[in-house]
Amino acid sequence: MGCDRDTLVSDVKALQKYNVKLLAENVETREDFELCKSLGFDYYQGYFISRPEIIKGQALKPSRISLLEILTMLEDPNCDIDVLEGLISQDVTISYKILRIINSSFFGFRREINSVKQAVVCLGMKAIREWFIILALTSIDDKPRELITLTLVRARMMQVLAKKKGLNPETCFTTGLFSSIDAIMDRPMDEVLKELPLSSEIGNALMKREGEVGKLLSLVLNYERGNWSEVTDCGFSAENLSNAYLESMAWAAEVM
Repeated sequence: MGCDRDTLVSDVKALQKYNVKLLAENVETREDFELCKSLGFDYYQGYFISRPEIIKGQALKPSRISLLEILTMLEDPNCDIDVLEGLISQDVTISYKILRIINSSFFGFRREINSVKQAVVCLGMKAIREWFIILALTSIDDKPRELITLTLVRARMMQVLAKKKGLNPETCFTTGLFSSIDAIMDRPMDEVLKELPLSSEIGNALMKREGEVGKLLSLVLNYERGNWSEVTDCGFSAENLSNAYLESMAWAAEVM
């Protein structure tokens, strides 16, 4: 962090003579990342991947428009099983993945699930919608895999902690899923949320960290970033937080 570019370049050249891996820490911007990548670093630590790369005047990519349309329909309170089935059936890959996940040991159903309608009966409409959102997010192929994994960890950790705090687990899970939507869309959060019919509770949590859900999101973000002074007196023990985080990491890894 204390090096100027010339010093960094010379230091890297000196180190590359040895059989070592180079780690760039505190990579906070896309510019930092591109510089370190060009110099030949092997590993990167920082929060640049969870920040949107906003380019003024650039239209949304077709893949982002499609994703936004899907998310909008899924979050519409009037989205029923027929609409959902129609959405899923439009994409053979997602249809296959949904049924593959549901028939995996992840759920452990004794009989095979052969249709989306069967899946809804077994898991419920909300669960199927959540899985479809996860699959829609993971279909974005021009974003770092780590960004999607990070998003899943947040969503799961919020869900786990919500149960202990007496909050709605589904609301908290959805909030976590959308916590990186600005980075995924490369648009400011407020612009993206205008396009999505999310509840005011989720919207206020994402934009202003308001309400109990907003406070829980702040807690999860601070824990994720190691801001330990911000997670004291939060109502959870250190053991509860670490267990929730480790469980969420394992869950996200299995999903990915």
